[in-house]
Amino acid sequence: MSDARRSSRTLLLCLLPLAAACASAPQFRDRSTRVGDGAAPPPSEGDPAQTASAPPEQAPAPAQPARAFDPKAHAASFGHPSLCEDEARRLAGKNRDLGWAVLRECVNRGFSNMKRLADGFWTEDLLARKDASVVLTKVIATRGGDIAGDLGALHQRRIALFGLSMAMEQPQTYAGKLVVARLRIGGSKNEVGQPTVQVAETTVSSVSTQVRSGATTLTSSSTAGNTATYGESANSARYSRDSMVQRHDNEITETGREGLLRLSQPDPFLAPGREFVVLARFQGVRYSGAVESEEEASSVALLSLVAYFEAAALVIE
Repeated sequence: MSDARRSSRTLLLCLLPLAAACASAPQFRDRSTRVGDGAAPPPSEGDPAQTASAPPEQAPAPAQPARAFDPKAHAASFGHPSLCEDEARRLAGKNRDLGWAVLRECVNRGFSNMKRLADGFWTEDLLARKDASVVLTKVIATRGGDIAGDLGALHQRRIALFGLSMAMEQPQTYAGKLVVARLRIGGSKNEVGQPTVQVAETTVSSVSTQVRSGATTLTSSSTAGNTATYGESANSARYSRDSMVQRHDNEITETGREGLLRLSQPDPFLAPGREFVVLARFQGVRYSGAVESEEEASSVALLSLVAYFEAAALVIE
């Protein structure tokens, strides 16, 4: 046997035990999926199908609805009523209804500048809006109830609010018109099944008086003698003087005009003795007394209540 064949035989005899060991070892299968073997390919990156271990995507949160504009809350964000009215004007320049809604809340928060209201900017609203007369009556009450003075500013803009004296002097002309009056509540009665209170018109004015606020102590001194020879001699005296301040008080007087205020239902707040600034619709006058002419008869105004407000202290401008 040649050397080459002897070497091959020796190598084969050495490999046989190794092959037997490999055959007896546990076999491992390739579990990877191959395209073309009938199985679906693995999901590629960005594919909507996700593996079981990947967390599910969350749906976007629904959009929150826009909050409705709140005129009351908006007006409350301004510390001073005049700033609130400035904001109402700004809004009215973009949306007239929105500006008016804020103005009403400004008035509820104490805005009472009648000159500002009557300067022309709000005239369109004061003439056309149904609640304008109630807003103006509220302003008049906040200012103290100076009916004649405040109505004069409104009449320059031809705003149809009138005083009780004008209506009673010409009842046919003013029948059905709105009147504003400062009224003191009297007794109640029932007319044709409708609750009614007796009222008497009053006016308010400001009275100024000087009142003592306290005493102030003063000291005066003087010098006497020859200062070069004897030195200076000082005399002093102390005295007190009253300090005076001016005080403004409201003076209420009755005009003599009376009326019957008809209500839609009984109102426990319209108690006898209380005073209010009242918005009412003038229905005419009722005459009483056995006299020959209406001028000599006593007349009572017939009024239907629209709104009323308590009067604040009179504003001095």
